[in-house]
Amino acid sequence: MTADRTEPPALPEAEARSYSCRSPEPWGAAGRLFPRRSRSRCSDALPAGLCGLLLALWLVLAPTSSPGAGEPAGNAGLFAPGRLTVGGFVGGGFSLQPETRSATLFALFPRLGYVLAEQVHVLPGSLEVAAEPGYVAVWQSQAASVFSLSVFLKYNVFTGTRLTPFAEFGAGVSEATRAMPEQGGSHFNFVLQPGLGLQYAVGDRNTLDLEWRYIHLSNATLFPSDPSLNGSLFLIGFSHHF
Repeated sequence: MTADRTEPPALPEAEARSYSCRSPEPWGAAGRLFPRRSRSRCSDALPAGLCGLLLALWLVLAPTSSPGAGEPAGNAGLFAPGRLTVGGFVGGGFSLQPETRSATLFALFPRLGYVLAEQVHVLPGSLEVAAEPGYVAVWQSQAASVFSLSVFLKYNVFTGTRLTPFAEFGAGVSEATRAMPEQGGSHFNFVLQPGLGLQYAVGDRNTLDLEWRYIHLSNATLFPSDPSLNGSLFLIGFSHHF
């Protein structure tokens, strides 16, 4: 005599899916911050600290808006062709020749920029040109003020997030109140300034900017003596994009 085998009752489809989960969903773990119609029960196992980290990353890297068809994502709209930028940097640094031409630097650089063009194929981004008057206070054995005017070419790298890295190179002229550097330098010098930085979108038209910049001053042998001063600058800035 064969005993009848009774099949266990089948779970509802939605409930069966929840029990089959093997890896927690980060959005479900964020609780009410990221509601979903069907959140996994396994998501409750994610530690609260990791949820906070995920939320912080989302706030930093999320696009500034949801782009429509044909619209650039994230920060790219701030650096589209035809946009005008008004802003500036302030910061300080030091000489990279501490043994022979030690110096402490303070810098102030207002800026006016204009986006010329963009490309979307290799390393999508936009090309910007900027005019930058500058003031650099240099402390060696005595203080000197250096006034400069430079033109920059800057490339903004599109990431689809609030963060926009950039690389730039500037060249110009300067006039100092004392010989610069004081070890046989001249009042007039040329200025070269390559730099790397990050721009973080604050609202729809503003960015907070961070940059590391190398600065080189020399007279390019216009005078019999041509020592150079090479410095490292750490800058923070703010820009408004029209």
